[in-house]
Amino acid sequence: MSVTQPMYSGNYSFYTSNTLPFCCTVLFSDMRLFYALLFAGITQLFLPNGLKAQTWQEVYFGQSSSILSFNQFDSTLWLRKTYPIHFEDGVFTYYNNTTVPLFNFVGFTIAKPVFTSTAMYACTSGTQFFYKFDGNTFQSIDLPGDQQMSDFGRMIVHNDTLYFNTLDPGGTYVLSYYQDQLVQTFTGYRPNLIVGENASYSFSSGSVKFVNLPTGASPGIDNTMPTNHKILDAKLLPGTDTLFYTKIDHIGVAYGTSEIDSISASNSIQMPIGHPRKLSFDLDGNLWVLFGNTDCVNSQHKPTYISKYNRSTQTWEHTTNLVDLLANYPGYSSSLSNVELEVDSYNNVWLLFNYNSVSKYYMFQQGDLPAWVGTSDLLLPNEVAISPNPSNGIFQVSGHSSEPMQITVLDQQGKQVAQFELNALSADHSFDLSDQAPGVYFAHVTQGELQWVKKLVVN
Repeated sequence: MSVTQPMYSGNYSFYTSNTLPFCCTVLFSDMRLFYALLFAGITQLFLPNGLKAQTWQEVYFGQSSSILSFNQFDSTLWLRKTYPIHFEDGVFTYYNNTTVPLFNFVGFTIAKPVFTSTAMYACTSGTQFFYKFDGNTFQSIDLPGDQQMSDFGRMIVHNDTLYFNTLDPGGTYVLSYYQDQLVQTFTGYRPNLIVGENASYSFSSGSVKFVNLPTGASPGIDNTMPTNHKILDAKLLPGTDTLFYTKIDHIGVAYGTSEIDSISASNSIQMPIGHPRKLSFDLDGNLWVLFGNTDCVNSQHKPTYISKYNRSTQTWEHTTNLVDLLANYPGYSSSLSNVELEVDSYNNVWLLFNYNSVSKYYMFQQGDLPAWVGTSDLLLPNEVAISPNPSNGIFQVSGHSSEPMQITVLDQQGKQVAQFELNALSADHSFDLSDQAPGVYFAHVTQGELQWVKKLVVN
């Protein structure tokens, strides 16, 4: 099997900016500017010169979840209790066993989803089928013969082709599907399979292997981890066959059948102390790493730092002490909490901490703010949301402050059509525009020194 030329050194350009405090508010000292922007249809303003806030901000989802998954093809978000939760266009949809009879069986749970350009796929270990969500409904796709989904690894997608491990009484296999059709069956199992352009890899416990799927050959690359430690994560540099994987105190780099390099405190600048636990590449090709304590027995980690490794400068940037970040939530930083590290389609980086079945979410903004941040279920600090939107005229206001709020509603011509004041004595923090004609309106919301503009649609 041929292997593409390594691109580890890379020539990705990198972007730096001054550290700026995050701000989701717009303070209008000149109301003429406010109305000019309003009439131009601008409802969201960005930081000067396109700069993005360079700090972690908590996002209030209003949902607990054990996973966090972004569909890079349609920019939607998936969460999970035992059943999947889809977030799209400001609305959470809960696919439990009532709404999806397919899920109504004893022992149902669903693995972290993966995505092709046309669908979402997931599975339940031990079933003789896997799941497909086409944007509207869930369906099952049967496996061949007596094969069933296994615990040997995860489903993955490469070039719109789905790969996963199965087993039956006759042995173990890797199957690949394209557009829901079985295209290849490979003998043997490959835990945590990773498929690249012209090379594949597998990792488990303390070893990383090169995988030749057609021949079944699996030469070892690195098996130097002590018995009480594990390789916890591995990721390909997008578009290449270069693999990055976690070690005790550094990150290994492999290409083909060999370890070719490493990232450590001795060859990089300001590397945090700790055991690399989770890896994720952003859209600029830089590597975000979640660090934990060095006790790795049974993968039990306490989160310690999150940092970005800039591959162009070999410098660790935006290092954040997670104990400080989670200071308001006792238990999260000192416990063996479940942590997810993801990058969305806008190039923003996300963390999910799950402790005692309660989730906390944080975002580091590197790109545009997703349109769904600021809806009723996803609020940034010092932000308000108005929902449902569109509405029949009754709108509910959500926020994180009990300070009185004034709302002035304008039509598209800039004419004031209504005015409301909400305070702690307001029964349900709602206001009524049902007497207005269907159409688009703009709510100018004032709370203390803060102001927002919200676009409203009355059906």
